[in-house]
Amino acid sequence: MKKVAVIKKSNVDGSGDLIRLCEALECSPLIDVEFCDRLEDIPADADRVLVFGGDGTVLAVADLLAANDIKAAVLGVNLGNLGFLTAFESDVPTDVLISALDSDRTRECTMLEACAPINIGYAINEVVVKAEGSHPIKFMLYVDGDFVDSYIGDGLIVSTAIGSTAYSLSAGGPILAPALDALVIDPVCAHSLHSRPLVVGSSSKIEIKLTGQFGAHVYVDGTSRLALSPSNVLCVRKSVKRARFVDVKSDFYSKLLKKMNSWGTSQN
Repeated sequence: MKKVAVIKKSNVDGSGDLIRLCEALECSPLIDVEFCDRLEDIPADADRVLVFGGDGTVLAVADLLAANDIKAAVLGVNLGNLGFLTAFESDVPTDVLISALDSDRTRECTMLEACAPINIGYAINEVVVKAEGSHPIKFMLYVDGDFVDSYIGDGLIVSTAIGSTAYSLSAGGPILAPALDALVIDPVCAHSLHSRPLVVGSSSKIEIKLTGQFGAHVYVDGTSRLALSPSNVLCVRKSVKRARFVDVKSDFYSKLLKKMNSWGTSQN
């Protein structure tokens, strides 16, 4: 029997689908369910964490599990707007959801770690260096110790393959298949016509050194983690930690087409 911790996005009301699924979980003899009000309440011995919410909630849960060395695999049910990281939509049949939670099939995903110089966090999607205000920042980029270029702009994104459909895509980066072992480096609004996204191997050590008079903030999966001062260096590299998800068979390209065609059409 799998121990399943259930958590939902804090501002999600009890919709009909949410109530239906929660009632079915409580009645199932296949799983032992524990409902959690906060991320910090997720038990360390959980086998699965079921997340009701969008990609942001899934990221927050998976990042927390990795940081605390909790080996539970995450399964998301989309109650948000995007849902690239969620396995199911809210209308998923109860037997399909319970069968997935009871399954032994899991997959591991690359995580990034950001250091400046000590570790400041782990990311499934991306690590971002971003200007503090309206002033552009100046920085130099190094990959595996080799100088790549100098930039003036709003910042830089270092993204995993999974994160290539998130902020990186909005900044003009390429979409990478989830299984591809690579990272994307995207300059954000660079003041140069030759600045383009760069795809590097996942084992690359990426260093960003601020060279101007203005500082920046470092964001790890959308959460601000550090104020980076001029002349400071941020190092981003693949972590030994891995995010774990319940492996639900899905067609990435079908989901990609559906999600991209729906962008900009929501009334929310």
